Formats: sequence, structure tokens, C-alpha cells
Amino acid sequence: MSKLRELLENKEKVLTAELFAPKGIGMKNITRKLKILEPYIDLFNVTDNQRATMRVSSIGLCAYLEREFGVETVYQLNCRDRNRIALQSDLLAASLLGLKNVLVITGDHHSIGDHLYTKPVYDLDSVQLLQTIEKLNNGLDFSGNKLRGKPDIFAGATVNPVSRPMQPHLLKFKKKIRAGAKFFQTQVVFDTDLFKEFYKEAKDEKVPILAGISLIKDVEFAKFINESVQGLNIPERIMKRLSTGGDVSHTRIDVACEIIESLKDSCQGYHFMVFGLEKEIPIILKETSLVL
Repeated sequence: MSKLRELLENKEKVLTAELFAPKGIGMKNITRKLKILEPYIDLFNVTDNQRATMRVSSIGLCAYLEREFGVETVYQLNCRDRNRIALQSDLLAASLLGLKNVLVITGDHHSIGDHLYTKPVYDLDSVQLLQTIEKLNNGLDFSGNKLRGKPDIFAGATVNPVSRPMQPHLLKFKKKIRAGAKFFQTQVVFDTDLFKEFYKEAKDEKVPILAGISLIKDVEFAKFINESVQGLNIPERIMKRLSTGGDVSHTRIDVACEIIESLKDSCQGYHFMVFGLEKEIPIILKETSLVL
């Protein structure tokens, strides 16, 4: 059984961390991050050509990490780069390689990436891809043809609980559950009040939610988030704390700890996206008593 599935079914707090697949086959940076995080993190989630930038395959890197380091991973699979045949083929290949967990995502539009003239596919959307995984797990392909040996894929999806209006995101959340999502990973959460509003409407579905936690590198990074990232907003009260002129590293750690503490009754774990600040995760986990 997937370690992730087991932890979630046992109602344990789950800690995952995001690793950016490298642009090339150099593993030095990945190895450095793993050495810092592995003692504290349950699973590592590997991106799939994030921000439409060509990188090492998520499936390939996850297989490498599990083989070389003995960690369990979650591979991301986007709808942008593959048609329904390729998606199914990659899902089966991942199972053959021993990978158990997948996070289904739509994928950023190619216009923000480094291959501007590529042709986006989007043959299936995220809901249809989840439905396809359910079929594969039941021994059938997308078209209903029987498989010779069926996989056991533990599939999750994403949700943005802090974007408003909330209803479209709540509707998509429920559609993904009906399609087969067994867990959710959220976008980065800075406004805990908005998260709790969403959770109040979503909790009856009884599907585990991992809250996205990020560290605000500095006030410039915070301004970039507010001005450029649709669906995310850093509250003014946090912006003021970042702008006081004190040690920003202490401030961002304090903010992350406060968010984690505020959400402890509204999620079943946390997914860390820290953009080069991995050394601060153990500090946060210890201060919030998530690890001893």
C-alpha cells in the first residue's frame, strides 16, 4: 500500500515537500534538499514541467529518487503536454516503476514558459484524467478496453481554497472527488480566514486536504505574489510585518508557524513549497510540534 494512503487513512498528519525537477540531469541541488528534508518529511512531490518550462520528467525523477534514496514520492501529471494515450501510457509506466501516488494538475499555459511556440494539448482536463485513473485501476483503459494487469494508483488533485468567488472552486473540488480524487493539495495559503471559510463548506466530503505552506522570501517576493499570481493574496497585516525593517527570516518563520497553527483543525497535513529555503522547514516543524 502507498505510504501516503496509509497515513491518510490512519488520520495522521502528513508532511510533504515540493521538489522542482531540474532543467538537465544534474542532481546536486536535489540531493542537497533531500538531505535537509528527508528526516522530517513523509513524501516528496515532484513537479511536472512547472510553469511550462521543459525539465526532467516527474515520473523519471520520482523513480530515481525512490531507487537511490529510498523515499516515497508523489509524481505530478499535467494535462497540458500529453494526449489521452500518452497520459495512460505514462500512468502505467509509473506503476511499472513502482510509483504509487500521482497528483493530477491542469498545467500552466505554455505562454509563460520557455518554449513559446509549443502546441498545448489539453486533450483531457483534470476531472477527466481522474476518471481515467479510476478506469485504469479497474482494469480498463479510457475507451473501455481491458488491461492485462491493472495498476493501483493513489490519485490526488489540487484546489485553491483562498481564491474568490469560492463557489466555482468548491464545485470543481466536488467534481474531482466524484471523479476519483482521494486527497487534495491546496495552493499556497496566506489568508487562513479564507481557507477556513472553504473548509467549512468542504469538510462534509471527508476527503483529506493538505494545506500549501510557503515561506515569504522578502517583501519584494510578497509584492510579486500579490501583483502577479492570480488567486493568491498575502494579507495586508502580513505585508506590514514584512516591511518593518527587522530580520525577515524571523518574520517569515513566525508567519508560517502561525498559519500552520491556525489550520491544524482544518487540514490533515501540510505541503511545503519553500523556493530555496529548505533549511527553515525543520525549524518550523519543531516550533509547531509537528516533529519532535
